[in-house]
Amino acid sequence: MSIDSMFEKLCNAIPFSFATVISTLPRGGLQVVQQHQLPDGWARAYSRTGHLHDRISLHAMNNESARRADDAFGGNWHRSSFFGEMMPPHRIQHGVAVGLDSPVLPGYPGALHLYRTAELGAFDDAALNRLTHFSGELILSLHKTHHARSSDWDYLPEGIRHDAPNKVFLFNSDAEILTGAAALADLDVKLRNSIAAQALIELNHLKDCNKTSDRVLIPDSQGDHWAFRVGGYADYPAVGGRAVYLSMQPQVADWSSLQSTDFAADPEIARLVNAISFMTREYHRGPTLHEIAKSVHLSPFHFHRRFTELLGITPKHLLLDCQIERAKRELLTRNLELAEVAKACGFAHQSHFTSRFKQATGLTPTRWRRLAGETVRAV
Repeated sequence: MSIDSMFEKLCNAIPFSFATVISTLPRGGLQVVQQHQLPDGWARAYSRTGHLHDRISLHAMNNESARRADDAFGGNWHRSSFFGEMMPPHRIQHGVAVGLDSPVLPGYPGALHLYRTAELGAFDDAALNRLTHFSGELILSLHKTHHARSSDWDYLPEGIRHDAPNKVFLFNSDAEILTGAAALADLDVKLRNSIAAQALIELNHLKDCNKTSDRVLIPDSQGDHWAFRVGGYADYPAVGGRAVYLSMQPQVADWSSLQSTDFAADPEIARLVNAISFMTREYHRGPTLHEIAKSVHLSPFHFHRRFTELLGITPKHLLLDCQIERAKRELLTRNLELAEVAKACGFAHQSHFTSRFKQATGLTPTRWRRLAGETVRAV
């Protein structure tokens, strides 16, 4: 089901004035990724400040059924900062949202919003039930679409992939987890406790400004490093104060499956996504920042700044992740000596490979291969 046909089918079942699909992203936060009949300026205003006030999406992601926007704001969503300002010019009176499992990247939840003018009337219970049913169909369709995209990177077996059904963990100022609680509880105990401890550290460091760290490596019980992006907000009105996102970084297979159409509502991100294909193809030869930026017709400075800000990973780290994941495949197959693995993955020599691999994973290549082999045999 294409995005256009999805909205057409939905509008036939539940008439609405306009709609948006919101997704969490690895940078920590919310983003409009798809839209239908969205008024001019809405998506830009949402990207600037609206996402900070979007209690509707956070509410929807924690519920299994569709809910009216008023539910998220205790009946006062018309007086909320962003929605209260944006609704009157477009005569919007009613809103409804339903959670979506991984609308763009696996493990990154989101929400579908529908809005109506007064003429269309409020969303009744029947409309909410239809929207809940439709969201299930949409999720299945999106998963089929993403699964059908072949990726040469989808080779790490279950058990050694750094994976979780929900990769986004949001903590409020009291260090209470607001999203991803069930997924967090299922993680390795040391990893789980370290994530909570890292959130508390970040919250304590937040004062009068937002803080985004490059990325944080958190070890599990075996010493294997998991990469997270930390996004801290000194004032996040959607949760009533300070907030910290810890977002588990996607696998290279997930990055490589993205397409520009996944971000149809944001041409800038759609353009940047095209650079990911270049990097996942050319990582082994170490392309320069100038080459990567040139592939999407941007200056190196602008490309690096916006790629990192919007996608939550630096080009350098994405290239390194490609090298490390390719190395893991070669280590698992045991067909190459370490020096040959280093060469195949684009490292200068074996000692350079060993150093960077241990820095990234917390383990030497030899120890990682032994532990990974034991894990695969146990699954």
